[in-house]
Amino acid sequence: MKLALVIASILVVFGISASAAPMFPQCPPVGADIGCEFLITVNANGTTSVAADSTQGPYDNSEDVLVGVLNNSSSTVTSLPLMSSTSAFGFDGDGACSGTFSPNPPAAQCQGGVFPTTDPAGYESVGATFGSINSGMTAATVFLSLAPGQSTWFSLEGALTASNITPGPVGSGVPEPASIALIGIGLCGLGLLRRTRKSQ
Repeated sequence: MKLALVIASILVVFGISASAAPMFPQCPPVGADIGCEFLITVNANGTTSVAADSTQGPYDNSEDVLVGVLNNSSSTVTSLPLMSSTSAFGFDGDGACSGTFSPNPPAAQCQGGVFPTTDPAGYESVGATFGSINSGMTAATVFLSLAPGQSTWFSLEGALTASNITPGPVGSGVPEPASIALIGIGLCGLGLLRRTRKSQ
């Protein structure tokens, strides 16, 4: 016990402190952050929730944020509509993958395995791309291929809060069992119809 107190005292004297683990490690360390400032979770029932880690601020020490996405549902998530009360999609060249921070994320986690020089690619990760950005830069769709239990991340413009980020209904690439059954019944019906025509 005394040894632990001595070591802690030495660390304080020399200004050395161990970094606390990030609450949301889905994002890599970028600039001033060691994890995601926000985490969007796709819940088991398909709804979404947004949580914030108050220990992580803008990664550029100004206004831009890291956002993680975690799929806790049983289906692959292919799209995530997002709305913001700010121009979160008004990209201006300093995305997390722009290669201008220390540390940068691993290049392998960015589009094409490089630090892109154009937007929105500089704000995307290899697992999340943006589309359908509206003219006010307040809404877009994040395209993903996120299997159950997987996570990915991206960055957004502006000093956001959890209440500024509103996810819409997620898109899923895996049909529900009932949909598969209906497709099967439809195909059987077409097969019978074709067989009947051939026999006539």
